Amino acid sequence: MLKNLAVLVAFSVAGVAATDLHLNNLAFNTPCLKYNELRNAGHMDIGVLLVVKDERVRAATSEALNRWSQVIDMTWHEDRTSTCALTIVEAPVAGFRYYSGDRLVTNIPPRTARAQLPQNADTFKGIVFVNTARLLSLDKYWMADAMQHELGHLFGYNSHSDNPRSIMYWNVTGDNQKLQKEDVKVIARYHKTVLHF
Repeated sequence: MLKNLAVLVAFSVAGVAATDLHLNNLAFNTPCLKYNELRNAGHMDIGVLLVVKDERVRAATSEALNRWSQVIDMTWHEDRTSTCALTIVEAPVAGFRYYSGDRLVTNIPPRTARAQLPQNADTFKGIVFVNTARLLSLDKYWMADAMQHELGHLFGYNSHSDNPRSIMYWNVTGDNQKLQKEDVKVIARYHKTVLHF
């Protein structure tokens, strides 16, 4: 059992290109051991380690996971042991800023969260990093939308939708964005889906 998660959390932060989809500026030293469950093409039983203090962020994450469980053949449960599959962890705000080379881009607000992509076999450990301060600036529905978007990346959606109505659009606005038929088709490349349009 992981008794004191705060002691186990160690991050490193460095500059990242504005277009970077990888997480080479954020690291977490105790990922879940069963992260490969997130690559399972059949039914997934996902143990989720929530290294997040704020109950509103925890609730938004639960709502986002529940939404995905209506699309993908998966179940999830909170798991406070190292045998979990998915880690949701708070990270320093500096890890969510945009950089162009070594220059900080100040006219873009920091990201709300960043997910690892399962296609990156050498770095994937099933982690979603959250910017708690940014998430808490959103209402609870928008917060759940942002978490659903990031979990979409974690489940294999390695780009963004061109459709502004899609939850996988590059800019989650909290304005009634939903999972679209084309989004489900992308996810179905990696997982058995249970939602059919």
